[in-house]
Amino acid sequence: MSTLRKPSQLAAIVLSMALAHTAFAAPPTAAPPAAAKAPAAPAVDKATQLAAFLKASDKAYAGRKMAADAAALKSAAALSAGDFGVLWRRSRHHFTKAAKSRSDGVKKREGKVAWGFADKAIAANGKHPAGYYWATAAIGEFSTGAGLITAIRQGIEGKFKRYAKGAIARGPRYEHGGGYRALGRFYFELPWPKRDVDKSIALLRKAVAKGPHKARNYAWLAESLIKDGEDKQARAVLTKCATVNPRREDYRDGVKFKKVCAKLLAGL
Repeated sequence: MSTLRKPSQLAAIVLSMALAHTAFAAPPTAAPPAAAKAPAAPAVDKATQLAAFLKASDKAYAGRKMAADAAALKSAAALSAGDFGVLWRRSRHHFTKAAKSRSDGVKKREGKVAWGFADKAIAANGKHPAGYYWATAAIGEFSTGAGLITAIRQGIEGKFKRYAKGAIARGPRYEHGGGYRALGRFYFELPWPKRDVDKSIALLRKAVAKGPHKARNYAWLAESLIKDGEDKQARAVLTKCATVNPRREDYRDGVKFKKVCAKLLAGL
């Protein structure tokens, strides 16, 4: 038979068991401090990103690094394909590809692409000269590839003049007198009987006045003067060309046309 314990005995046993559990139980572990959250990186807004890509495009173009220019413009277009700054730079890019090529097919194809982007730039901002100017440059390469006479038959002459005059009206100093330069050279390049050397000289003098640091202005004016039999005037123009600093314009173009000026001067 089990032995009955007194209540005082039972209480002592329960207390002893409780004390034993407390003695052998693992001490409570303190909770680790919460890890501090890293500060969130500041968000870069779309306009800032776009400006950075356009700056990269200009830097690549200055060195004629066409792959880098294309990559920068692709990223810019992914952000805002219809942006005015993106569009005229894409026109410039494809014009340059045409100008660098010796293939008539490439000149015609890339010139047409450049022309298309220039038209889109005009639609995006018709008050700025860039779209009009790069349209003239694009048409020039397209016409070279297609053949000038063929292009004239397709109505290029009137379109070229409208674009060039549009550039002059909106920014006569843009690209160092670019609108005057484009139109002046156009009159020089036209086949007889459309060629007008007097108009070419007058327009190229204006280009020099608006863009006195642009070697191409002097070279093309000198060629028109030589064509007109004005060798003395051409010599003065070419002598001035020798003094311009290409770092004050598109450096690579400046270096190239200072050499053209020197060659023309040596031939007089």
